[in-house]
Amino acid sequence: MEGRLNLRNEKIKLNKKDARENKIYIYFIIFFLGCIVGFTYETILGIFHLGGLYSKQGLLIGPFIPVYGTGAVLFTVFLKNMKSKFNIFIASILIGGILEYFYSFFQQIIFGTVSWDYQGELLNIDGRTSIVFAIFWGIIGVLYITYVYPTILEIISHFNEKAFSKIALVVTVFMSINILLTVATSYRQTMRYKGVKAQNGIDIFLDKYFSDEVLNNLYTNRIRKE
Repeated sequence: MEGRLNLRNEKIKLNKKDARENKIYIYFIIFFLGCIVGFTYETILGIFHLGGLYSKQGLLIGPFIPVYGTGAVLFTVFLKNMKSKFNIFIASILIGGILEYFYSFFQQIIFGTVSWDYQGELLNIDGRTSIVFAIFWGIIGVLYITYVYPTILEIISHFNEKAFSKIALVVTVFMSINILLTVATSYRQTMRYKGVKAQNGIDIFLDKYFSDEVLNNLYTNRIRKE
């Protein structure tokens, strides 16, 4: 009798995890966590490569690098049902390489800057990504789908769904505002670089509180590339 009860409880738990997995808010949480993990990784890498602690953030507020958050979401959407580690590895190489390339491409088109430049690196593609870094994305994809994503689902399954959905809503609103502010301040900086004077109250506000000095101190790895 006890064995049946345990089996029933286990099935309920699994069904609960499956239900959470299909909720839209899970992707906002994954994006949030991916941004933080990416920032942590880049900061540690900077300590070893540059010999010091430098700001590596990609958004205006907080320790976030959105390319990693986006990568985590794409891995979840396209790879979560894959079983073969080899297939996950190959798919992650393609997803990561394409993501990195187009992030850099559109950043340069919109803002005239890039946040990384692999020119001179082995097997680079227009300096926007490289085969070596694409393989890194492949390894990360395997580790994420095999270990990290199931762990996230397991942790979330222990939370009250209503409370957790509210937390996810707060995270989503905060990150949306953060991204919009980042885009606005970065675009205004590009306009200043081109000699375009403030056209309205918003431009004046951005020029006052988010000057070139402030933004350059935040985005130490940003390179202007018109």
